Amino acid sequence: MFFAFDLLYLNGQDPRGCPLLERRALLRKLIKPDPRFPIQFSDHLEGDRAKFFKAVAGLGLEGIVCKRAASRYRSGRSRSWLKTKNMIEGEFILLGTDRDADGVPWALLATDRDGHLAFAGPAILNPPQALRAAWRERMAALAVAKPPVRGLRQGSAQWLRPGLRVRVKHLKAKGVLRHATVKQFISN
Repeated sequence: MFFAFDLLYLNGQDPRGCPLLERRALLRKLIKPDPRFPIQFSDHLEGDRAKFFKAVAGLGLEGIVCKRAASRYRSGRSRSWLKTKNMIEGEFILLGTDRDADGVPWALLATDRDGHLAFAGPAILNPPQALRAAWRERMAALAVAKPPVRGLRQGSAQWLRPGLRVRVKHLKAKGVLRHATVKQFISN
């Protein structure tokens, strides 16, 4: 399912100079009002964005995007729109570490579901400079050869014996962690 919220091109015409509400009116006419159609129109609400964000956060959604109704479209950052993310913190079990193609270190994390570890996803692992040596020592002491959770690929990851818990800031969303960052070690 694809949810469309803005129209940037139509039949050889460039509507980006029109106000947002005009572009959205054109878009609404293009999309079939059928819940089975793979493209859906993303409706909007007008009103108190703080109350709306609170309601969205209460539903466990990632956040909201607010746009000025009269704004023209501009590529890149703009003061015409605001993205508010529903970030939360939680505890996870550190399974291992890896690096992405750019060399950025990632923590590979799990949750404990009724005594069984379930892969939760990756989080950026960037401890303060003063703590890096201590973190490396703690992780080296827990190193194991194989992934502690079935179904995870060996790849270049360095796996750890489960037990080390970390506090992670991430988007509130269902499924795999998104936009996650390890904030601190909690216990071993």
